[in-house]
Amino acid sequence: MPALSTATTNALILIVSIVSWLPKQEPAYALPFILALFWLILLSMRKKQIQISRNILFSLLGIILFIFICVFHSLVRYGALSIHMILWALTHGSLLVALVFVLLSKSHVFRSLYFLINVNIFLGCFEVALGWWQFVTGPSFNESSAAGDHVIGTLGDNSHLFAMKMLSLAIISIFTWEFRKQKRYLVCAIMFISAWILASALHTVLVLIFAGAIYFLIGEYSFLKKIKVLIFSFLLLLGIIIMLYFVQERNIYYMLAKFSFENPAKIGQLFGKIEFMKRTLIDLPLQEGVDAALVGVGPGTYSSRASWILSGEYLRNQSYVPIIPTYVWAKYLRDIWSHDLLESTRWSHGVANQPFSTWFTILGEFGYIGLLFVLFALIRLIIYFKRPSISSLNVSIANMSVFIILFLTASFFFDNWLEYPRLMLPIVCLLAISAKCIQLLSLRKPHCCSVKDMGEKEKRSEFPKGCGKFV
Repeated sequence: MPALSTATTNALILIVSIVSWLPKQEPAYALPFILALFWLILLSMRKKQIQISRNILFSLLGIILFIFICVFHSLVRYGALSIHMILWALTHGSLLVALVFVLLSKSHVFRSLYFLINVNIFLGCFEVALGWWQFVTGPSFNESSAAGDHVIGTLGDNSHLFAMKMLSLAIISIFTWEFRKQKRYLVCAIMFISAWILASALHTVLVLIFAGAIYFLIGEYSFLKKIKVLIFSFLLLLGIIIMLYFVQERNIYYMLAKFSFENPAKIGQLFGKIEFMKRTLIDLPLQEGVDAALVGVGPGTYSSRASWILSGEYLRNQSYVPIIPTYVWAKYLRDIWSHDLLESTRWSHGVANQPFSTWFTILGEFGYIGLLFVLFALIRLIIYFKRPSISSLNVSIANMSVFIILFLTASFFFDNWLEYPRLMLPIVCLLAISAKCIQLLSLRKPHCCSVKDMGEKEKRSEFPKGCGKFV
């Protein structure tokens, strides 16, 4: 099987990591397709053939067939333009990075995993320092923006993206500390948590609670350890809330004001996001028919980032993007989120009123069949990582991967995060490499139960110093 060299793999990881922190998002959109082209050229130059399991092959063919059906239905029913489909594919390009799973070399897959983790932690520490500087020297609080909206690191103008990246790095650092037993990872995790709090993305606290609760429920722990984990989690959450109050007390009142009944940003008696969810769950299927309920209204035509970009109501600068709103978007979403509403209505910004959600976008654009398929794929992925393990290293990598998947699952309720390549690129790369590690560890024979039982060459190539031991 063709494989990337250590130097090539590390170079690609470094590029992906740096691009994910650039202030402009265009390079992050383009990078996955450039990498995919590079991998195709690489494969064409190799004589050996890649062996893909029948299940993966059938799954890929099924995905392509279903997307084709959805696109055809949208073209016939709504006359959707190809530009919506192309832009939708462009915004989901970060998933192509998962192809690295096929090309990773068995001899250095663990080194690649740790290199990816360490590079992102190093870049994250620089962003923490920059975020603290932005918070201390930034503008004062005002009633139309949260106190930490200017804490963005090098990401341009998106504090929520900064908060999500800081929280994901904190999770990765904690699990890396668990299986490498090096205190510097714990120190980095504390730094990332502090920067996450500064960014004022209060909804991410709910994301963390949801991910932690599900992880706790599906974890294979003894009753006593579950009690200890529960107490630790409660104290950690209490500490985070206290830090939020003292660091950004004004944000607490800002949040309460946004949820007050006098908030004029509400649509009728509902907040924008709740109204968006209601229309997607109830109004759209009832008014558009059974076909729309089953296969949706088409990719890039409803509430995806691609649809919003082409609507003319999302970008601040529309100079190089045409304004082509779709019929479905105009009918169900125009009155919830627009430039006029943002300019005229106090507190209309924020997660509570944004009609953005990956899960409800999938439901609207691909119907209940598409939503069930994605949920099934996520469950299968979690089961893959939770397969029976024969090593502590296997368990540690699996636990980290499962928690990250749950973290993404929860965050998808609040925004179209799947379409943010600067968030998804390093995470998809991490999950792909972790999956390769799990595959290799699971193939080991039970009698090879300790590092001393393996050959010297194998130990040097696959288990760098401090990476963990078999038990």
